[in-house]
Amino acid sequence: MHASAAVRLAVLLGLVSLLADTVYEGGRSVQGPLLEVLEAPALAAGAIAVGEALAYASRPLGALLARSLGVWPSIALGYALSLTSIPLLAFASTWEWVVALYLAERLGKGLRAPGRDAVLAGYGRAVGATGRLFALHEVLDQVGALAGPLAVAALIAGYGWRTSLAALSIPAAASLALLAYAAHSYPQTPGPTREEKGGFGGLGVYSLLHPIAAPQWSVVSLALAYSMGAEAVALVYAAAMGLDALIAWVTGVMIDKGRGLHALLIVPLGGLMATAGAALSLSGAPWHLAAVLAGLGVGAAYGALESAGRAWVALAWGGGVGGYAVYGALRGVAFAVNGAILAGALSLGASALIAGGLALSLASTIAVVATVGRQRPY
Repeated sequence: MHASAAVRLAVLLGLVSLLADTVYEGGRSVQGPLLEVLEAPALAAGAIAVGEALAYASRPLGALLARSLGVWPSIALGYALSLTSIPLLAFASTWEWVVALYLAERLGKGLRAPGRDAVLAGYGRAVGATGRLFALHEVLDQVGALAGPLAVAALIAGYGWRTSLAALSIPAAASLALLAYAAHSYPQTPGPTREEKGGFGGLGVYSLLHPIAAPQWSVVSLALAYSMGAEAVALVYAAAMGLDALIAWVTGVMIDKGRGLHALLIVPLGGLMATAGAALSLSGAPWHLAAVLAGLGVGAAYGALESAGRAWVALAWGGGVGGYAVYGALRGVAFAVNGAILAGALSLGASALIAGGLALSLASTIAVVATVGRQRPY
């Protein structure tokens, strides 16, 4: 296969994700106001939060569907479920329906992810550009994550929230159309991989410990709120998302050039920077220093995780649907552990936050060194 064909596939799937993220992030941006309008109890917000865990816990089911139905049908099923759920919020008359639709969207994400990542991994390995294909996908994905909330905010100002949510059916339809074109253009999916001949032990350790240093924004943003206003915190997040795209590309190139160790270590380094920024905010240090450290840390950690972190699954374990199901499910556990530890540390003060960040980054670093030392990439 020529490299340009693989890049074209990554662009197509990246545009699918861009449009899908426009829909999801647009719908997510008005979760609170939507629940408030429908007089939902606080329990409803908690139920929606469960959806984040559902997006990871359902990935083994996504792998099962990919093996029984085929990779492209499983991807299409996941995207269809997600992309119909959010526009339907425009017609929800009760908060129970809102919760159900948000959960359905997250389930769709879990179902599509193993197959999509396996497709990217297979074509990336074929041309020696696995890191760059995942990086390109992540860069385009982040564009949608920024565009969605901005589009919904503009539409709400002029037409109201129901019309703005219904309008998301336009990028949703475009995303599904592009996915159908991609499946038609690339009917051949990756064949058997090394992961299917070996075990998942090393992959399990890597999947659980490498992402464990990635800082949860809910905790970091709460810490930042102690020293700056809501508008400033939002700007820090926007800057982090922009940096995410840049770091994704840089680490993807590093992976392809054989510098996997350095690329993967950016995750624990970023996590440590973010927790340091959060701790500075709690301790009364200058707010701009806390903001810079937190923004750099969050952006670097997630950019490297989404690009190099996913690409390494392909290089070291073959990158089939089973491998990405294991990786996705355990990454969700890692995020939950990170959030629990940092939230507990936040309640104890800046010193505890630094200690928690150090412990998480150390665990991630050990996993990287052990994994890179024992695995030989393709």
